[in-house]
Amino acid sequence: MTRLPAWRLLADLRHRGARVGADDGRVRLKALAGVLSPEDRETIALHKAGVLEQLQLEERLLNQKLSEFQRSGCPLEIEVPGLNVTIWFVPQEEDAEKLAAEGIRRGRIWTAAELLNLWQGGYSDAEVLDIARVKLKFSGEVVDVRRDAPTKQPEPTQTPLDLGDKPPREFD
Repeated sequence: MTRLPAWRLLADLRHRGARVGADDGRVRLKALAGVLSPEDRETIALHKAGVLEQLQLEERLLNQKLSEFQRSGCPLEIEVPGLNVTIWFVPQEEDAEKLAAEGIRRGRIWTAAELLNLWQGGYSDAEVLDIARVKLKFSGEVVDVRRDAPTKQPEPTQTPLDLGDKPPREFD
């Protein structure tokens, strides 16, 4: 049996719909009947130490403040209900560039700065999901997020038209 990196094993299990967690030094699995084979359970047992270490790392990263993640995090691939692809959270723009060089569309990559900008907007979960879909669609970057409607712009100053002696025409 070949040894797999724990992150790859977890990614495979999650892709198949299994939920994997840790509890008091034990690997906990939840999956629909038929999702996990006896071989899967054997592989998990073989890689238990690595799986537990990976789960602890994931928990630590997911519990960081975004400002901490921006300083010392590592790229995270995230599955989001409602999106048909995974997205990536990365600490810095350089990390986004590395993933883009691997062929991952920039629209799937969110830097910590983009996430900070988005969360400060006070959006609902549904609005954030909509913004993520737009970002994916256009493979864009979030440059700015403004929650409040723009302040009313002053009316442009216009030079009155010379209409001669004809009264202005009214339209319905």
